[in-house]
Amino acid sequence: MKQFLPGITYRLINFRQLLFVFILIYSESQAQLYVSNFKELQDLQKYPTYAIMKDLDSDLAKEYMNVLEEQWTYNKIRFITAGDLLHYLSPNATYLSITYEIRSNAPVGFYSKGGGLMYLELWSCNSKFIDKLKSHKVVSFFDRTTYARVSMDVVSDTNINFIFNQLDLPYGKGGNIANWSPGYLKNYIQIITGFINSQETIQYYHVEQKKKELTKLRKDTLFIDEHVLQINARNTKKPEGLHDPKELLRDYGFSYKLLEGTSLSTKILDAQRVFFYLLPSYGKNFFHLMIVNAVTGEIVYAMSKGSTASVSSKEFRKIAQSIP
Repeated sequence: MKQFLPGITYRLINFRQLLFVFILIYSESQAQLYVSNFKELQDLQKYPTYAIMKDLDSDLAKEYMNVLEEQWTYNKIRFITAGDLLHYLSPNATYLSITYEIRSNAPVGFYSKGGGLMYLELWSCNSKFIDKLKSHKVVSFFDRTTYARVSMDVVSDTNINFIFNQLDLPYGKGGNIANWSPGYLKNYIQIITGFINSQETIQYYHVEQKKKELTKLRKDTLFIDEHVLQINARNTKKPEGLHDPKELLRDYGFSYKLLEGTSLSTKILDAQRVFFYLLPSYGKNFFHLMIVNAVTGEIVYAMSKGSTASVSSKEFRKIAQSIP
């Protein structure tokens, strides 16, 4: 059983409540990107955002903290540990965490072995949520407000012990989440704050293609996280393994380079000159692809596909056809 915080056990709401909540947020759960509720967020802008970490003094935490200090521009950001979150919970604050949201037997959503969904999430809570949590009572989804979410591609939920997890999770081959690293966090924060500042709601992957930027890929190399090669067997009978890269990208037709996620993350952090990369994110029965400007975080292309679990050469053909 997951816990909210150290020493605080999480209990599911009853099935009738769960079903109602599930219907309400069905489309949101499938969206890799979700940014909304600007009026409520604007009222909280004068208060701090608390970023939840495991160990404020570790080298790993400092990597993430440096990114957040540089990229978070909406309001003042402060860093706290997961163990101290209960002391900082207030209706007059927002929180940034890796949120593990359990939905028992949920038929859709991003996969994890524990049966839940995981997000990088910006959220707030009301007084009822805080009182119930402190009293170890059942809490409701309705007592929290989500302002932004980025769905996480969970490859292992080992050591994912709490509902509100720290941001300084390991990354790379030993990490829990495929689409997570300081470099990716840099662009996620740029994307989230960009939509917040422009008051532009995004739900279920409705992102306008940037034709002018895509044109540059006729000459520029598209860097691709090699996680795209993973055959995702989460909702298929196919054995897990790797696609042949030449076969998968046979119809792309332009310059590309596959990079391991850690190398790509470093390249994003060090970027002085614009380059574009493709980031895949797998779900239980769908996947998302987005092409991102590594310097600005702007999404120039996005694709979401349900009823299947793995990328094929068809997706790269569609990307090539979208390049003017």
